[in-house]
Amino acid sequence: MAENLSRECVIAIAWGFDQTLSPDSVQPLFTRFGVDAKDFWTELCGVDFESRQGLRSVSQTQSYLNHILAYTKAGRFNGLTNRLLHELGSEIPLYDGLPGFFERLKATFEVAPLVNHGIRVEHYIISVGLTQMIQGSRIAPYVNGVWGCEFDESPTKADRHNSAGPLFEAADPTIRGVGHLIESTTKPRLLVDISTGAGKCNDIARGGIPFHNILYVAGSQSSLDAFNTVNQYGGRTFAVYEPSNAAHFQSVQQLQLQNRVHGIGEASYRDGSPTTMWITNAVSEIAWRILDKDTFTTSAGVSAQARATDKVGVPTPGVLASSCVRPGTRGPAPEIPTATIEDATWQPFAAACRSFLGREFERHEARLKEWHHNHIGSLCDAELSGFITELENSATAPSGHQRRSSRPDNSSIEKLSTFLENLYQKHKIDLE
Repeated sequence: MAENLSRECVIAIAWGFDQTLSPDSVQPLFTRFGVDAKDFWTELCGVDFESRQGLRSVSQTQSYLNHILAYTKAGRFNGLTNRLLHELGSEIPLYDGLPGFFERLKATFEVAPLVNHGIRVEHYIISVGLTQMIQGSRIAPYVNGVWGCEFDESPTKADRHNSAGPLFEAADPTIRGVGHLIESTTKPRLLVDISTGAGKCNDIARGGIPFHNILYVAGSQSSLDAFNTVNQYGGRTFAVYEPSNAAHFQSVQQLQLQNRVHGIGEASYRDGSPTTMWITNAVSEIAWRILDKDTFTTSAGVSAQARATDKVGVPTPGVLASSCVRPGTRGPAPEIPTATIEDATWQPFAAACRSFLGREFERHEARLKEWHHNHIGSLCDAELSGFITELENSATAPSGHQRRSSRPDNSSIEKLSTFLENLYQKHKIDLE
């Protein structure tokens, strides 16, 4: 089928990188030049940028990038280029089970209903790590886009003017400055870019992916703002901790105790690990929710079109429901059994009724299911949407039908039944 350009059928997993997919993405750089990583980070933590450079504040990310530049200028990372960083990416250590988990996750969704509907998973990385190294890693072939920190190889303006050659003559490709910076405060905006399609990153330009189709996985407190953003807009969040690292576990556990994330797990992606099962299950729930939603909408459209056609098969003007032809198909989709419509609408219907009845709901659930079965199939998609919306709004309104006490009488169910009948008649269009 043709590609679904609405992006409603795309599920995005946005990943951190360090302490999420890799224990340390910069280690190959230290190894190549024989630099002790402990010395590098100890020096960095001891550098007082404010007093030495006259800066009011320098972010932690900016500091480590500047320290790499200082090592390069001093010859300890002699001749460091973006090309070399990309090559070193292939040496980045990955957590157990990677990159195989990406293959297994993809295979999970290669089943007829999901493939035929165009539902697929895309992966994006948002990291304070180095873009070139991540793009050179074994993870890169499975990723649709990377946002990370980048170095600029272009000579500075002063360098160009002090050069004896032409102004833009090809220069030494050694890194000379920070070209792009990712910080903890940048991550929420990039997640919004994924949702709105405003980003410059690869497929993002083709359209946004709704937040309720986004899962964010990261492993540090620096992702707190990003977790909050995804939670706020209806996405899912999962935090990972480094295996056998008690301090990291405690940090991540705090996120869960504070309701900042939906789940936590060890950064192990081997087949059958709790983390892979949680992520796979979450993505599966999103995928089948997309399918159920679109199946219901399409089915309701087909049903309404059939009712809106007169005896000689000519559609009655002005009463057709939304098109029942899916994007990328050449004809109407096959009609879906009414049971599918009922399954897709029972949950919001039941939730609204529960708000009316409180604990009495269980006593009358069978009666409500019978009413739902006898009435829902006769509503087209527009009618049904209006019915469910008004029912939900009425159930949560501060006045009107209030939640009843648990007193065992039939006053609540009788009043709700009358209300449902009136609401049904209000939204049903007489097409006879």
